[in-house]
Amino acid sequence: MTGKRLVKTLLHVTAMACFFMSSAVFAASADDIKTAVLKDGSVLMLNGLGKAKQLSDDFYIGALYLPRPIRSADGIASYTGPKRMEIRIVAKRVSGRRLNQYWKDAITINNDKSIWQPQVRDVLAFANLFKKHNLTTGDTIDIDYLPGEGTLVYVNGYRIGRFSSGALYSLILNTWIGPRPPSSAFKIGIMGGNDSKTQLKLQEEFLSLSPSDKRIKAAKAWSEEIAAERARALAKRSPKVKSKEKRADQTTSEKKVAKAAKKEGAEAQSSKVKNVGVGKQAKNSKKKEVAKEKGEQRNNTNDKKDKATEEAVRLALAQAEAERKKLEEERKKQEAARLKALKIVKARSEYEDKLRAAIRSHLSYPIQDMLRNRKYRRMLEKGQMRSEGVIWLLVGRDGSVQSTRIEESTGISLLDKAAIRAVEKSDPLPAMPQILPEESFELLVRVEFVSPALN
Repeated sequence: MTGKRLVKTLLHVTAMACFFMSSAVFAASADDIKTAVLKDGSVLMLNGLGKAKQLSDDFYIGALYLPRPIRSADGIASYTGPKRMEIRIVAKRVSGRRLNQYWKDAITINNDKSIWQPQVRDVLAFANLFKKHNLTTGDTIDIDYLPGEGTLVYVNGYRIGRFSSGALYSLILNTWIGPRPPSSAFKIGIMGGNDSKTQLKLQEEFLSLSPSDKRIKAAKAWSEEIAAERARALAKRSPKVKSKEKRADQTTSEKKVAKAAKKEGAEAQSSKVKNVGVGKQAKNSKKKEVAKEKGEQRNNTNDKKDKATEEAVRLALAQAEAERKKLEEERKKQEAARLKALKIVKARSEYEDKLRAAIRSHLSYPIQDMLRNRKYRRMLEKGQMRSEGVIWLLVGRDGSVQSTRIEESTGISLLDKAAIRAVEKSDPLPAMPQILPEESFELLVRVEFVSPALN
């Protein structure tokens, strides 16, 4: 193997090692949907899951990842740190045109015109990313936000778009937590309000969805196609002045070359005339000297090549080792952060279950208040009533209830009041686990009221 080939092989091995190490990190986080690792190494936690439908058909399952749980739409909207919206397609086929229109409609109905109109170019560019390509069951869309980089869009692991504007991400995020999300259940789920049974079912379905090798290759081609389109667009926008300057430089250069060639020709001709009388002996002597010089030059050149090859190999090996150590260190840090995040996620989930159970134990149907109201009495007389709502509350480290409100009304004011009373009766709640880093704990509790049968 020649030195050049050896260096190429070493560099190739280094590149492959980097690829497999980065793939391993991605696989480790992808195997457990409770965490996600972004491009900059940020480890995020699953905030919530929700299933979106179009008409009566399942469309996709969405997952929102944040560094810490946020249980209110306002809190999520105002958070400016890293985040990820992950979409896994459930539908058998989603046309590019349909997805393009979906994003445009969802963004405009969930954001004020005064907010989205200044961003209309980015909104259209974002929606148009999906226009030419169909999606199938298992395809994954990741929409990441990184401070300093902006909005990054991936399909099946390959980047198809980047927008420097952070405002665009807010517009997209509002399609999930704005006034008209896919459904109220979807919004509550994304904010972390699913009950344990619903959450487990969604997690299992979410995990079962993944792109095939064929779809991953298609996404790679899609990414390359978009990159090529951008390159062509940049080439078209390059100023014509540069082309003129380039042509002028070429003309000047050509003139200089022609002049130099003419001069060299004249000198060569003059030299030829002067040397006509030189004898054969002088020529032979000259040839021997030239051959000797060439031999010495070849030896020197070969020595230099060998030294250069050795140095290149040494540098390549050192670079490969340094890169391996760097990647290994990053992998260890990410894995440690991921394991810590998983412990926090587990503790938080167990604590949520404990708080919900404590609050629900104080729920009681306000039957007497309902019967005193003529309207509700007539409703009860027609048959059993079932009503659902969602309460939001903020709990201190000691378990004290610091704030509470109705996040989603039951539709009956008396039942909403009964839900708030249940929270008040359960105060103080169990104290927060020590592993949780926050000073307070946000919680969404879904409550259900079933009226007793009237005799």
